[in-house]
Order: sequence, then structure tokens, then C-alpha cells
Amino acid sequence: MPRKLRQLRADLLQAGRSPVRKTGSHEIWKHSLVPSVEVNLAAPDGADAHR
Repeated sequence: MPRKLRQLRADLLQAGRSPVRKTGSHEIWKHSLVPSVEVNLAAPDGADAHR
């Protein structure tokens, strides 16, 4: 069974990333030490996380 986005968001928080901005269903996450790398999540919490 694939992981859910809520699990991925929890993992991102534990890794030191934080949500920077949200537009509609898209969330941009950044890390304070590596600000040039962004992670874009675009789905509700219960959706399956894809590569």
C-alpha cells in the first residue's frame, strides 16, 4: 500500500523542512539550510504519495 501525503508531510517536518507557502492544493516546503531546494506537494492528506 502506498504512503499517504499526511505521512510524507510528517516526515518533512521531522527532517527540518517547513511549509513556506500554499496556493490552492499546492504546498511549497523548504529547509532553512538548503533554501534553493523546494518540495512541491499537490494533493489532499488522504491521497497516495507518488514519486
